[in-house]
Order: sequence, then C-alpha cells, then structure tokens
Amino acid sequence: MLLKSVLVGNFSYFDKTTKELELKVNLLDPENKPANLKIPPVKLPLPNEGGDIGFFLELGNLEFSKTGNYKFEVEMNGEALGEYKFQVGLIN
Repeated sequence: MLLKSVLVGNFSYFDKTTKELELKVNLLDPENKPANLKIPPVKLPLPNEGGDIGFFLELGNLEFSKTGNYKFEVEMNGEALGEYKFQVGLIN
C-alpha cells in the first residue's frame, strides 16, 4: 500500500536563550514499533525574541506492509510535542 501524507504543525516558544530546536518525526506501526521510514531530524535556528514556529512535512510514497493503527510522533529537543493517529486499511 502506498500513501502520500502531509503533516503540518505550529508551536510557540518562549525561552529567549535557546538558539536552535531539533524537530524529529517518527512513524510507529500497529505494534508501536518504528515503521520502515527514516526521517532525519531537522534543526531550526531561532530568533532571539521568542515566537511562533510552523512546520510542513510532505511525505510521498509511504509504504505500509500491514493494515492497522499507525501514528506519527513529533519530538522537539527530545521531548514529546504531539502525535497524530491514523488507520491504514484496504480499499475494495
């Protein structure tokens, strides 16, 4: 099964001493194990005054070997920022 996915997010940061954030996205399979997808972490330079950051990640030709509930996990500097759950099924 192949799928195209777009993951969009927005967050605010208030720590004016932080100069850079590391955004990491993981895809977990129905058994909560890492799926066969390697997304390298993205380093985001930050302005000194704090503010909002938006991100847009487009993934094409994702291959799913089995049906079930999957999820994207988003981490920022090693801490969980959020997750998005979705189901992969067969189309008749």
